Amino acid sequence: MSDQRIELPGGHYAVFRDVETVTNDERSKALAVYDEIPGRVAANLMVYRKLIALMVTEWDLTYPDGKAMPLPKTDLGVLGRLPIRTYDPLWRAAEALQTQLFPEFEPTKEAVANPASPFDDSNSSAPNSVSVATSPGFLPPGEPTA
Repeated sequence: MSDQRIELPGGHYAVFRDVETVTNDERSKALAVYDEIPGRVAANLMVYRKLIALMVTEWDLTYPDGKAMPLPKTDLGVLGRLPIRTYDPLWRAAEALQTQLFPEFEPTKEAVANPASPFDDSNSSAPNSVSVATSPGFLPPGEPTA
């Protein structure tokens, strides 16, 4: 793969870096948002912002006064100041990369259909039933120790 040029309204552009260059640490920082922000929707929105910041290596966007806008990796807030029509193509480009960057953590259809342990014969040593009160090492409250 290689860097990807994203066409933006008004003849502007942004460049997304090659997805193959993203490190696990970088990906983990984007996913950490789920621990930092309460609410699934808010966290999802921030993950996309962080993903865009991670991927944009160059753009030619400017403020109305002609001053260059900083890249989102140095000022994440700049994404909030973009017009929606400019932000949305970045969002769509990030969304297209999501499956490459974030693995599917849901169980596979096979795992759901066959919920057996992935470990060989993991339950073979467990007895069919155990009485907790008679198990070695368990003494009900108030019982003297042996």
